[in-house]
Amino acid sequence: FADPSGMCYYLNEYYPGYYNIEDIPCWNPLPDYIVNPDDPSKLILCEHAKNLAGFIKGWETFNETFVPAIESGENEAIGYGYTIKAGANDELIKRATGTYRPSSITVEQADYLFWLSMAYGVNPKLKRGAASVGCVLPPRYTHEYNALLSVTYNSSRKYIELISDLNSGMNPMEAFKKTANGNVFYNGILKRRIAEANIYISGIYNHIH
Repeated sequence: FADPSGMCYYLNEYYPGYYNIEDIPCWNPLPDYIVNPDDPSKLILCEHAKNLAGFIKGWETFNETFVPAIESGENEAIGYGYTIKAGANDELIKRATGTYRPSSITVEQADYLFWLSMAYGVNPKLKRGAASVGCVLPPRYTHEYNALLSVTYNSSRKYIELISDLNSGMNPMEAFKKTANGNVFYNGILKRRIAEANIYISGIYNHIH
């Protein structure tokens, strides 16, 4: 749900009523009282959350099994680009699939893994990165924060540079494009960063590429 200000709201059976996205600690779309039962059906996603998920999934390749990660041979990926150290046991994968090393992952499990990773990995990582450069997150609008979450999901440390550049007043489009510099997959990453900048600037989610 969204109000005219662009802020995001959630509705759930445990806490009656609508809650501003900022009232949920750490922008956690899967709070503990929903995650612990391992029942993602209890989550009612607002349009901003659906847009974020659709955007990121549109840019990530879905892998039913573990495959070598594109950016590093030391890592492997499964689902929608969820990356871990090769051969490692990962608690979120176990929570989503019931085992550390599933022979395959279903779309439903990959969806759940995506939100688990967003809640317990990407979002805290983004907040720590912002704090490391003296910035307070989230920004005013949910779509701005979603754009930063997408970059954080897809990059190692470039999101910290991005936060710093935005905080210093750099033009948002130029700041997002700058994070593609030096990437061996520059052309593809640049297209994604431009799309993320458009989310940040105007709330337009476009994963066509």
